[in-house]
Amino acid sequence: MRDFSQIYNVPNIPAVYAFHCSGKGEQYVAYVGFTHHLKQRIVKHLIRRDSSDAAGISAVSLNPNQLTRLDWWEHPSFDKTIYLKVAEMVALEILQPALRSRVRDNKMGKLTIHDDTFVISMQELFKGPASGSVEMFNFSDALRRIDLLEKRVAQLEDLLKR
Repeated sequence: MRDFSQIYNVPNIPAVYAFHCSGKGEQYVAYVGFTHHLKQRIVKHLIRRDSSDAAGISAVSLNPNQLTRLDWWEHPSFDKTIYLKVAEMVALEILQPALRSRVRDNKMGKLTIHDDTFVISMQELFKGPASGSVEMFNFSDALRRIDLLEKRVAQLEDLLKR
């Protein structure tokens, strides 16, 4: 079971977002999406679990219990749907998520924008750090973190004894 309590701190803004998972000791991007209302969309994915990607309606779906992190990117132009959609296309190319919606890819393939400066700025945006991020922990993560803290406390206690 994951702790999703941190998602309530996510702003309700237009954004492109990415969910991360871990597998075989590596982090990877599981899914990329866009929305005009980030918090509402993330709640739909993780709490209500009624998005098509999380509800298992597609052949391959997003498993909220496997997610480890949410990143999102903000930009002033995201208030306009066309720019938000183009930004998602760029993010899909840069981040290479494991789960992609063929329906979205087909619809998005018809979308064009004649603003090379915007596309280049989006490439730079998604190659850089996210505007915001939220870690999602499970019980195993908590135990691992407690173990690390206990080791650090023991090291500090050893230093104080010297």
